[in-house]
Amino acid sequence: MRRELMAQAESMYVREGAKLQDIASSLGVHRSTMTRWRQQGNWDAKRAEFLQNSPAAALDLLKRQRERMIREAGDEAPGPAYADALYKLSTTIERMESKAEAVGPVLDAMDRFARHARLNIPDEQMPVIQDAVQQFLDAVRRGEI
Repeated sequence: MRRELMAQAESMYVREGAKLQDIASSLGVHRSTMTRWRQQGNWDAKRAEFLQNSPAAALDLLKRQRERMIREAGDEAPGPAYADALYKLSTTIERMESKAEAVGPVLDAMDRFARHARLNIPDEQMPVIQDAVQQFLDAVRRGEI
């Protein structure tokens, strides 16, 4: 039971971007237990790696954070620091969305190239081409291209 709770909590933290307090409340676990599990399981590094390797997940997490901030502000006018943070978050989301729109056609072209290469390039040359394509796709996923 404990391992299942830890695994569920880790997934909520790493993949969903949930706050420790929210996870603790949801699972009926004390907040200090969540902190200990996070430290022991190296969840912060896992979250960073997950987000780095999954731009779509990072974008989704930022959108959820923005919604959370809007909900927390409620009908009250947020202070200048809060408004600035919300503005920066929204700007980051817009930039990521526009970049994601540009990446789709590139990945589609790379997929078509891969199919073409399998049919038209000699087998002995394929490892070099596969390495180059993989490096390119990794760079795109990391947001470097």
